[in-house]
Amino acid sequence: MEIAYVDESYDAEVFVMSALTIPARSWRDSFTVVQDYRKHLKREYGVFTSKELHATTFLAGRGRVGSRIVPKGLRAHIFGEYLRMLTGLSDARIISGAWLRAGESLDRIHAKAFSRIQERLETRSRKGGWQTITIVDEGRAKELHRIARKSKVWNPVGSAYGAWEGGSTYKNIPNEHLIEDPVFKRSDQSYFLQSADFIAYALLKSEVAPTPRVERYGLDKAYELLEPILAIEASRPDPRRLGIVRT
Repeated sequence: MEIAYVDESYDAEVFVMSALTIPARSWRDSFTVVQDYRKHLKREYGVFTSKELHATTFLAGRGRVGSRIVPKGLRAHIFGEYLRMLTGLSDARIISGAWLRAGESLDRIHAKAFSRIQERLETRSRKGGWQTITIVDEGRAKELHRIARKSKVWNPVGSAYGAWEGGSTYKNIPNEHLIEDPVFKRSDQSYFLQSADFIAYALLKSEVAPTPRVERYGLDKAYELLEPILAIEASRPDPRRLGIVRT
């Protein structure tokens, strides 16, 4: 079994969602790696191990994160260091998607993104011969429960080649390998949900025109640090060749 931790990041133009998958057999080892890194942050920079690290506020320099001041430049360094740490998690993989909002409401684009990420998790689980349970940050629980339950019965999937056999533009492929409803958990109680937030933020900053501050700290290039654990097969047509889902 795999556990998929899912979170999103967005601005007025682009919505992104990322899933960090951890095999159940290596969950404890992966947790220890992240836990040890948080202890390292406390020793080196004074960052509290119990402090939730939320990328948007952390990199903006807001909030007291530790026993001493952590300036923006150092926070950007920690951000990159954190992403590199994630690439060392045993058999971890990342599935991400990015979509132009084009005037779509937040609720609508969020639902679309969750459906697309679930499709890729289903494909990964089916090909790997395992099952997956999804853990999501609290919020929109009712809507995502509805989407997840419906997809176990009716989940129309478009063909990567324009049409399926017989000429149909879609095929019903139920999400049979995604077990249970999504589990909703407070992100301040999960290092892995905070990790998914960092991943999604890194992708967002690589998908939109960088501000001078983003460019100065190299945040627009941060997502590329994750390449060793990106599930490239999730979207072969991605022009960036990073497996980013876009349809």
